[in-house]
Amino acid sequence: MEEQGTRRRALILGGSGGIGRTVALRLAREGYRITIQGGTDKKALEKTISEMQSLGAIADGFPANASDLHNYLAKIEENLPVDVLIVAYGPFVMAPLEEMDLKQWRRMSDHNFLLPGILVSTAIARMKKQRYGRIILFGGTGTEQIRGYRKTAAYSAAKTGLAVLVKSAGRQLAGSNITCNMVCPGVVETKYYTHRELKKRRNQMPGGQLLETEEIADVVSYLCAPERRQINGAIINIDKGYIPL
Repeated sequence: MEEQGTRRRALILGGSGGIGRTVALRLAREGYRITIQGGTDKKALEKTISEMQSLGAIADGFPANASDLHNYLAKIEENLPVDVLIVAYGPFVMAPLEEMDLKQWRRMSDHNFLLPGILVSTAIARMKKQRYGRIILFGGTGTEQIRGYRKTAAYSAAKTGLAVLVKSAGRQLAGSNITCNMVCPGVVETKYYTHRELKKRRNQMPGGQLLETEEIADVVSYLCAPERRQINGAIINIDKGYIPL
């Protein structure tokens, strides 16, 4: 059996913080050559790169602000082709429909659906030439099927659309050595929540415990493995079976 990383190259978007950072460190331990994209926090980017290198990984990274999609995509393309593409990025907004304006709708749709979509198209074209690839997208909580949401309709609608994208990619890539899958995390304990929000979320979760980033990284690592070619077009919930809507 082929070892997990064997210096295959992985590009992780959103790899300097939250779940993406934990995924980057996990793959670094497993022998991947890692490139991460970070946002405006250069210290967080440099710290994550340094930690990966301390684990013996060949690692680098670059900052890129997704608010300028054209320049963002240009920077991503400079770092292709890769063996593994992980899109652990997507802005979130909580607001009822009547409070969503054009700017907010555009941000949710452009960054949570359009951007992953064009990245998948670009990555697949490159991966077909090398006859190998693993693509993993991040959905939202409970977005593996059509649901109604009280305060996250715009965000969740875009993430639900990703499920169609992933299913379509899986169907088109069937029989190849390229896979495209999506994980839908539940509520994960990260620095992006305030103390008050974390307390509220814990009260909603079974056993009063939020998910840890390592639990998400376990599944992502599994899907990245060369021998996982049979898992394609899958939407995988990681939410302890509870979906707060």
